[in-house]
Amino acid sequence: MSLVSPGDSGIMDMAQHEEKTYALGSVQNPHSQFTVQRFDSNGRLDTDFASAGTATTDFNGLDSRPQTIFVGHMNKITAVGYASNGTNNNFALVRWDEHGNLDNTFGD
Repeated sequence: MSLVSPGDSGIMDMAQHEEKTYALGSVQNPHSQFTVQRFDSNGRLDTDFASAGTATTDFNGLDSRPQTIFVGHMNKITAVGYASNGTNNNFALVRWDEHGNLDNTFGD
């Protein structure tokens, strides 16, 4: 999977943390979803991260558009953007853990 596949948004933002590079974008599946890919220090997709290097989050079937990414404490990855039902845009926020899994402790 690549963030530059037909129908995808491409790269919206990037972050670097501890010799890793994170690329944030959205993919169509069938509606747009937040996606982050992690690359190692040599620029290769880090296949130990999430599913073959790519983590994707769906916002209950809404079209979502990420805007920015931040990698912080304990290598937690936070992405901010919006999700739309076609009429209204709503704030969308997601956090993945250091392995690319959805962080279910976020918001507790």
